[in-house]
Amino acid sequence: MKLRKYHRPISDGHDRPASCAKRCFLSVSGVLLVCAAATSSLAQTPGWSRGQQLLPITYDQCVSRASQALQAEGFRIDHAAGDFAVGIKEVHTAVIMCNPGPEGKMWANIVVASNGEGGGSLRERLQAQMEKPGTVSAGGGDPVLGGWVWAFAPPGQPLVDHGAVTFNPDGTIKWSGGSQGSWRKSGNTYTLKWADKEAEDIVNMSDDGKSLTGTNNAGWSIRGTRQQ
Repeated sequence: MKLRKYHRPISDGHDRPASCAKRCFLSVSGVLLVCAAATSSLAQTPGWSRGQQLLPITYDQCVSRASQALQAEGFRIDHAAGDFAVGIKEVHTAVIMCNPGPEGKMWANIVVASNGEGGGSLRERLQAQMEKPGTVSAGGGDPVLGGWVWAFAPPGQPLVDHGAVTFNPDGTIKWSGGSQGSWRKSGNTYTLKWADKEAEDIVNMSDDGKSLTGTNNAGWSIRGTRQQ
C-alpha cells in the first residue's frame, strides 16, 4: 500500500491583510481594532487534511467501503452515489473518492475539512477503516449471505417480486435490477443502504433464516425469500 498525507489550511476567501491596510489611515485606534479583528478571524480559519491510499480492491468494493467507513466513524451519510461518498460529523465534512489505480487496484482519496482544528486524526481513522473488508457488516459466515428473491410494494398494496438481492461477505449488496449498495447488521436486523437512490431498507430475519421482512424509509413493505 502506498500512502501520501497532506495538511494545508483553507483560506476563508477574504483578503484580511489588505482590508486592514486600507483602513490604516483612519486612526491609530482604528488600525489596532481592525488588525486585531483580522488576527482573531485568521486564528479560526478552517483547515483540511488529505490522504491517498492504493488498495487491492475492486471499484464496487471501494465505493461500498467509502460509506461503511464513514458510518463506522460516526458520520451521517450526506451523499453516496457514483464514485464518492460524503459524510458530516459535527464540524467535520469528509469526502471519500474512488479512482482507478495501477495493476487493477483502486486509489481511495480522503479529504476531511473542519471548522475546528482540522481533521487529521479523523482522516487517519477513515483510512484505517478503508483497509478493513466489510467495515460495518458482519461478513464471515452470516446467514444473510447469498441471494434473496426481493419483493416490495407501496403501503396497502400486495407484495410483488422484483428480481433478487445478493448479500456479499465484503458488506456489499447488489439488486438484479441494477442498484447496488452496502449492508450492515445489528442483532437480527439488517439495514440496506442503496448507493444510487435515497432509499434504505430495514428488515428482520425470521427464526428459520428463510425470510427477511420489513419496510424502507418511504414506508414500502419489503420481503426477501431465500433463493433455493
